[in-house]
This record gives sequence, structure tokens and C-alpha cells, in this order.
Amino acid sequence: MLTITIGPFKGAIITADGERMRVYPAFIKQGKKVVRLNDRIGLESVNGIEMLRLRPMGSSLTKRRMRLAETIERGIIRFLNNYHDRRDMSFDCYAFACLVAALPQHDKLFARRFWSLAPTHSLPKEGEILFMMNGNNRAFQHAAVYLGDELFVSVYGAGGQLEFSTLRDIIRDFKADQILLATPRT
Repeated sequence: MLTITIGPFKGAIITADGERMRVYPAFIKQGKKVVRLNDRIGLESVNGIEMLRLRPMGSSLTKRRMRLAETIERGIIRFLNNYHDRRDMSFDCYAFACLVAALPQHDKLFARRFWSLAPTHSLPKEGEILFMMNGNNRAFQHAAVYLGDELFVSVYGAGGQLEFSTLRDIIRDFKADQILLATPRT
């Protein structure tokens, strides 16, 4: 069982294409040391995860176990087993959304075949997926999965790693002005 702890304070990352974005860092134990999840290699054998969230509470930190939807846990495990630290340029946020939704991998051009899209103005339920779009030309900007506790998980950019962020940060960093609830078609 791999325990992923999401840090209490946001930090900046630079994506492969040079964009600066704000995310919460994620940590795991490696022996007796605590290391950043995205600095760790060799996660091919992970078969279970638990997720903890650290939050500031006055002058101290509180730790809370997050209840993960089965689809999210399965998607994160498959990502860690098959894509983590591989720099696979064919795998991005959209591919991660498909992985979580148990959809076959496909090009975004065929999204309407696989997803029903509807505008939303509220936080989704745990496990639901949002697509961020640019309303002017309806260009796809980003896909993220809602974990709960105002936190989303997604892959940032082609060949990217798992990142944890808020909807506000995603909208700002990906310059999106339209949010769509993406439900897999059956």
C-alpha cells in the first residue's frame, strides 16, 4: 500500500512546455525518508493507495484521510504502474481522464464519441471529471478528476506527472473560461 500525502501549501511547477503553474505537492515515504511523489521512480508494483491531506489549522497542521472513489484509485494505480516517470508524450490529462473513466485511449478529436458534455457551475461529486475549455473557440484546455475537499487530480501536459490542484488554479493556469462536466458514454 502506497500512502500519498498531499502537502498543505501550494508550490510552483514548470511544465514540459515552459508554463508556470500552481499545485499542491504530493509526498510518499521511501524507507525512512519523505520524498516528493514526482521525484520517485519504480512504482510499477503499486497495487493499492491511500491518500492523506495536510491542511493548516491555526499554527499547526491537520491530517485527514481522503476517501477515494474506486475509479480514481484504480486510475491512479494504473498511472503509477504504467506512466509515472516515463515521459510518454502520448499520455496527458485527457488520457488520464480516459484511464479513470475506464475508456479506451483515443485522440481528443473523438471526444464526443466517448463523452457526454454538459456545462456546470458547481463542484462535481467525487470521481466526476471536468473538461476545461476556452469558450471563444471551444478549444480543449485541460481535464481533471475531482477528489473531494476542493481538490482535483490530473496530469499536467504530455508526458507529465500527477498533480493536485484547485479548480480556481486550473482555470487560471490553463486559461479556461468554460467548465464542462464530462460523463463517459455507455
